[in-house]
Amino acid sequence: VNAFCAIRPPGHHAGRELRPMKAISNGFCLLNAAASAAIYATTPRSEGGLGLKRACVIDFDVHHGNGTQDILASTHDPRFLYVSLHAGGAHINGYEELGESDDGLYRHSLG
Repeated sequence: VNAFCAIRPPGHHAGRELRPMKAISNGFCLLNAAASAAIYATTPRSEGGLGLKRACVIDFDVHHGNGTQDILASTHDPRFLYVSLHAGGAHINGYEELGESDDGLYRHSLG
């Protein structure tokens, strides 16, 4: 069975904890609909799911879907593929760019 759903579900900032991936906020997201649907779709039929082998979530938004990544990608579960296409920069993500430091690492200030 193959399926493609082009939808805009709410909650892509909601993760396994209140501020997933050490984010400044969770964007008022409490339940991650896309991650929940992917987990339900790949849950075996004997356990009440749809029994699909794999699910891919492609998140395209201005902000990174850190909650969806936290839930689906951090487990390294081969059933899930998570792709995020999002804008970047201080004006979008709420940080001040400080530039490259003496040790060669790029720094930014949250706040």
